Formats: sequence, structure tokens, C-alpha cells
Amino acid sequence: MKRTFFPIIYKNKTIAVVIRSNHHVDNLQFFTKDEDPLQVGIHSKKAHMLVKPHVHKSNPQVIKETYEVFYVVKGALKLTMYSKETGRKIKSVILRQGDSAIHMGEGHGVEFIEDTVLFEVKQGPFLGVQTSKIYIGPK
Repeated sequence: MKRTFFPIIYKNKTIAVVIRSNHHVDNLQFFTKDEDPLQVGIHSKKAHMLVKPHVHKSNPQVIKETYEVFYVVKGALKLTMYSKETGRKIKSVILRQGDSAIHMGEGHGVEFIEDTVLFEVKQGPFLGVQTSKIYIGPK
């Protein structure tokens, strides 16, 4: 049986989490830890359930690592993780419609293997390529 949710580990650290479209959640499941700089979870609620209206308190935070969430709306892609130190490939995973992944460190690249619509979320602000990115891996 294929796993519907799994971490990708490198040097004893979770660098990505893959959530397949058929992953079942009974109520609420978070895939990141409380101390991670981005909190990502899935709610599975019955009709007419409520989340109490609320406001998040302003808490100044220092973000040392950018996390990204990829959700494949349609199509397919190959997400490959790379060592940020050596540029060598760590692991690749194919994501298809409804699948998602949380990238949590090290390097990464995306190859679109079908016409694809990808929904992406990451922390901001984005300060431009010169400030925010270092290109690694194969050219």
C-alpha cells in the first residue's frame, strides 16, 4: 500500500513532507511542528462546524529558513531536493493533481512533466532574486 503522507529526511532533518491527494484526515492534522516558521495543516470538517472568529496576535519573529508549500491544482511535476552544501540530488518525488508538498530546507527544483497549474505559498517579503536565491545543482 502506498503511503499517503511521508517525510523526506536528509541528515536527520525533515526537508520536505509529501501529502497525497487521497490522504485521509479525520478532523485536523498539521504536518509541521509548532516551532516551524510556517504552519501547514489540513482541516476535514463536517458541514456547519465552526471555527470561532479570531485574530492572530502580532508576535515579531525571525525567520531563518524559507518554507514553501506546493499544491498541484492540475497536471504533474517532479520536485527534486538538492543538498545546499554540495548541490547534489537528495531525492525526487512526482506530484500529481491534488498532491502537495511542504519544502522545509535544503535546495529544490521543479520540472513540469505535464501542463500544470501549481499553487505555491512561501513566507515573504520577497526581496528579489539577487537577495533571496542562490542557484545550485545541475545547470
